[in-house]
Amino acid sequence: MASLVEEVEELALVEDDPSYDTGLATDEEKILIQALKVQLGTLLTTGAHANFPEVVGEYNLLRFLRGCERNIPETVKLFHRHIAMRQKYKLDSIRDGCMKILDEYPNFGQLQLPHGAVWAEHFPNQLSAGNTPTGHVIIYFPEGDHDSRKLLEVLTREQVWETKLHDLILRQIQMDRLTRKYNRLIKQVVIVDIAGASMLNLKNPEWQSIDKDFNEECLTCTHVEYVGRIFVINAGWIVRRLYGMAKPTVPKRTRDRVFIHGQDYRQFMMDQINTRTLTALLSFRKAKDQSDDTNLRKATDFNLDAGKAKEVLVDIDPGKTSSVEWSFEATKTDIGFSAVFMRNAKEGESGAVEVTLEPEKIYKKSEGTVRGLYKVEEGAAGLLLLRWSNKHSWWYSNTFSFEITEKALEPAK
Repeated sequence: MASLVEEVEELALVEDDPSYDTGLATDEEKILIQALKVQLGTLLTTGAHANFPEVVGEYNLLRFLRGCERNIPETVKLFHRHIAMRQKYKLDSIRDGCMKILDEYPNFGQLQLPHGAVWAEHFPNQLSAGNTPTGHVIIYFPEGDHDSRKLLEVLTREQVWETKLHDLILRQIQMDRLTRKYNRLIKQVVIVDIAGASMLNLKNPEWQSIDKDFNEECLTCTHVEYVGRIFVINAGWIVRRLYGMAKPTVPKRTRDRVFIHGQDYRQFMMDQINTRTLTALLSFRKAKDQSDDTNLRKATDFNLDAGKAKEVLVDIDPGKTSSVEWSFEATKTDIGFSAVFMRNAKEGESGAVEVTLEPEKIYKKSEGTVRGLYKVEEGAAGLLLLRWSNKHSWWYSNTFSFEITEKALEPAK
């Protein structure tokens, strides 16, 4: 995957959604920032952090100011909290190592963090899954794959904090670098995927205590005005109903940034993600909604558990591929199937454009072999998503056979 800096190179002049609140300081805010600097005094000029633009720079001060509703006394109080926290946990020393990591891995992941391999096994997240058309960093949390109990069997509370503190500093530097490069307050788009999540995933008092303490002491006084959107996807009706009931109690500034979607989330988010990002998300999530985590091209009597689906992703490069053919046959009972092509945006478009090739339909076993073909259009790069579903069955597993063949583009004579 290309680095985030490379990916947003051509996005510098794209107009951003004003609801993200990513514009640089207004004339009024510039006056407030100068007043803030006077109030903070030597806190901005003494200590190692005084040399770090992501801490004392005007972009970060603007984030703090907006996060505190432009209230200077509250901003001063929050900034003092941040500096005290940096000193307590020696974050200025951690920063040196983080700079080296970012120089090599601009789109850093869990494996670049302390104890990262353990996290990747028991609590996998995509820390840099891609970017929106306007350059915001996408972070992906597959809640159904999180097992905090197993994580805490391996790591101590102190080790969990060590990982989180490194992530905290890496993100702080990354966001400042991208903001300075593109003259826009780059933010985070957080995608929380709750496919396959259960109360076992979500309810762990020990983990909740650790997470709550870290967020209250460290995150809330560091990552101020970092989140532009939070998308909760694959949410069942109960989740959406509960959020609807709680929504009036959520602060408006947060409420306006949270969106809850079911399994139809793609139609609401294609202006936010490109096909490369969608590929990363769908392939990164493990076997919570699928019967395996592989990307097979051929299988015989493939088992599909009740209520599950099998997705196969095919990257479409119009410079290499002329067509994709598929065939399948239900070998036990009826099987659902759909085919969707998610095309990369062309000029004047944003995100990715979803084209339904075959809407979902239940195919009977008696129909025998079903065949399909997608002819690649010139310049239409993207992602072909073939999906077999046993969602219509709550009790019985199913089996089917399938084969997918990509035909290479013949060289020009």
